[in-house]
Amino acid sequence: MAISSPRRWLVVGDVGRTDAYHVGDESMLLGLVEGIRAEGVAVEWTVIGDASVAGPDLDVDVGRHDALIIAGGGNLSPVWPDHVRRRAALVRAARLAGRPVVVTGQTIGPVLTAPSRDLVGEILSSAALVGVREEDSYRLALALGVPPGRLSLQVDDASGLEAVAPSAADAITGGGGFIAFTLNPLGTDADGLDTVPRLAAQLVDLAGRTGVAVVIVPHVGHRGGAPAHDVAVAHALVAAGRSPALRAAPLPSPPEAVWYCKQADLVVSSRYHPLVFATAAGTPALLLHQDLYTRTKGEGALAHVGLQRWSLPVGEAALGLLLPAAVELWEARASVRAHLEAVQPAMRESIRRHHRAVLAALSGAGTGAIAPPVLQPLGPSPQGEWFAGAHDALRALGRQAELASALQQIGQQAGRAGTAEAYARTLTAEVERKNGQLVTAHAALEEAFRRAEAAEARAARLAGSGADE
Repeated sequence: MAISSPRRWLVVGDVGRTDAYHVGDESMLLGLVEGIRAEGVAVEWTVIGDASVAGPDLDVDVGRHDALIIAGGGNLSPVWPDHVRRRAALVRAARLAGRPVVVTGQTIGPVLTAPSRDLVGEILSSAALVGVREEDSYRLALALGVPPGRLSLQVDDASGLEAVAPSAADAITGGGGFIAFTLNPLGTDADGLDTVPRLAAQLVDLAGRTGVAVVIVPHVGHRGGAPAHDVAVAHALVAAGRSPALRAAPLPSPPEAVWYCKQADLVVSSRYHPLVFATAAGTPALLLHQDLYTRTKGEGALAHVGLQRWSLPVGEAALGLLLPAAVELWEARASVRAHLEAVQPAMRESIRRHHRAVLAALSGAGTGAIAPPVLQPLGPSPQGEWFAGAHDALRALGRQAELASALQQIGQQAGRAGTAEAYARTLTAEVERKNGQLVTAHAALEEAFRRAEAAEARAARLAGSGADE
């Protein structure tokens, strides 16, 4: 697609950190840049990460460019309030400078509360095109007022990245088949579960059942520093497993991360982008989600290829469901791969169509006719008892979420009531103050009348005395 302008684009993403280098965040930006380049358009990109987005020169930065792009992924959420505020500031600067805005590769919410809801609504309503990754985000964007003609349900921008083999790949994987496993730090378990040892034990059993190694592929870590984030978790899993079947890979670059998912027989992940890379490469994948946010994202990625049922809570996985779930997916891998191969052409066309819509929106040509969202038909689905157990747990979590939502609404209503009560108290105090002023004024007026009457009486007496003389 050939366009003459704009060519100087400012893009903001969650990129550039070394202490918490995030493969997924870097991949989305790289995928966007490469996707636009594949359309034959030369662009001068200026990239700013969150740490560099600061106040005084914000409008100047936007004004030097032809357009603003808010790159993925799930940063328009109350989970990341600083991200929302910074993006809202950039969008306001773009509006003042008369520059078009595109939002791409986003997960919205999934729950929005004030003030984030208002800011997210402002960001989306200002965009010439809004690209979202899940049906839930699509519906929420519509509810926030985004017209369907400016809303695109897209696969993740990183879906089209090419794979590059890491150095010493055979030494890491063992040179044969392997299962790629990614786990983020889960924090302190509220229920006291020893999640890492429990998962490690099941991974060793999984290696024994399948006859392949389990390669733990971190997606967040300190580049060049001590093990941290996913890298520290990978080392902890290997130490807990005490088996040569568990291997920890170094923190990969985005193309290397794609390679692991493409070469693996199976991908199991609590993070989002291993699922994106796996499904794009035709590799069966299993999601371990930990809350509504990660479930919405992860199942959204799998839903693009009709495999959203291969999902379970990480807590239930630790309690013993990881092994049967992974074994069932392993045994179904041939049919799952066949299904993925069948939907790949539609997925590749989907991302190309979205990138063309980005170009059209930023050229001022509109977005063209954006087709309504259509997900792929449901693929091979789990049948094992683990699936029913996982969904029993989800129903319990759903009831907890409903209760939490109800409590939140009560809290908001109480807050509004408290605000109204405070306002009423202020009004009452103001009325009482005015009443006091009126009483004082009335008393002063009565005193003035009395003095006037007394003066009039004295004047009358004096007048009477004068007449007698």
